[in-house]
Amino acid sequence: HLASELNVSVGKIHSILKKNKYHPYRPNLVQHLVPGDSERRLTFVAWLLVQTQEEQRFLDYIFWIDASKFTNNGIINKQNNRYWSDSNTFWTNDTHFQHVWGTNVWCGLVGGKLLGPYFYDGTLTGIRYLDFLSNQLSIFMEDIPLNIRAHLFFQQDGAPAHNALIVHKYLEQAINHRWVLVGQ
Repeated sequence: HLASELNVSVGKIHSILKKNKYHPYRPNLVQHLVPGDSERRLTFVAWLLVQTQEEQRFLDYIFWIDASKFTNNGIINKQNNRYWSDSNTFWTNDTHFQHVWGTNVWCGLVGGKLLGPYFYDGTLTGIRYLDFLSNQLSIFMEDIPLNIRAHLFFQQDGAPAHNALIVHKYLEQAINHRWVLVGQ
């Protein structure tokens, strides 16, 4: 951006930055850990190791899912940005938009096959997530072989909607203890 604004080459900008001992940095976006996270993670890893020893194809039977919200409020994709400084500044970027908008995207992966994306508006609540599980998920599962579906473990993270009592009850009835909450 600087090269185009100053009408000079990118190489010239890089040589100036290098001469002044500036280095590129990316912001670090990290998940805040709480007490007990380490123990829960180790318990999950131990369980997973036992399962993979008992069934070699166990990882093919896990239905890995995740969702993300994309907004216009200044949250950046750190993979696409570099910030030059003579020291690592560990900065944050506050932005203020009058109207914040966004969209949510859900995707899943099972047996090496990507399912989704599924787009939804608004906050993911337990009721909205239950509606997705009971009405939309089966459409995405149509191409999954029956032998994988018969052994399927449904993995989800500890998002509040995933922990809703109505969701737990539905999963118990629909897949009978073959679901795993990670990161709660």
